[in-house]
Amino acid sequence: MKRYDRQQRVQNPIPGFDERWSRLRVLLVGMGGIGTPLAQWLVRSGVGHLKLL
Repeated sequence: MKRYDRQQRVQNPIPGFDERWSRLRVLLVGMGGIGTPLAQWLVRSGVGHLKLL
């Protein structure tokens, strides 16, 4: 079973979106009330590289 199998089964209107999303690099500054849930969402959605500051 693939890691993001459930997400890939949903038809995506943007061709190649999953590949671009997995190559995305994100710098998240601040891990307060908004930063923590945002970091969790980014990881669960399949962002390739996440740096927390």
